[in-house]
Amino acid sequence: MKRQALQVALTMMDTTIAPGPAEQVITELRALDPAHRLLGLYDLALCGCASSDLNRVVVVLHELISSLDFRHSEIAESFHRLYTFCLEQAGAGAFERVAFIFHDLRDTLQRAVDEQTVAPVSAAAAS
Repeated sequence: MKRQALQVALTMMDTTIAPGPAEQVITELRALDPAHRLLGLYDLALCGCASSDLNRVVVVLHELISSLDFRHSEIAESFHRLYTFCLEQAGAGAFERVAFIFHDLRDTLQRAVDEQTVAPVSAAAAS
């Protein structure tokens, strides 16, 4: 179900199929669990970078910044600095640099999600 909702949201943001506003996609992504929401936001930012769509990248970065939980201040501050750097770079037109960062963030998170999914299955199979 979560994966299907993520696919629907990702299809909506595919600029070759439906160039709907980033805000609409973000609203759809808010219904997902945090990991899949982040994956969707990273994908949305990557689409924005690929099309040099500054507005899309900025909207995603503002959403990412607003979702930071500063109760975990050290981690949140690090992500805040990274997202702020991405805002500056996107504003300067350095979309390739921003895309590189988002690819890395997305790939790392996807590996973590995949490992989390495989671990319970492996544990159940060992029982």
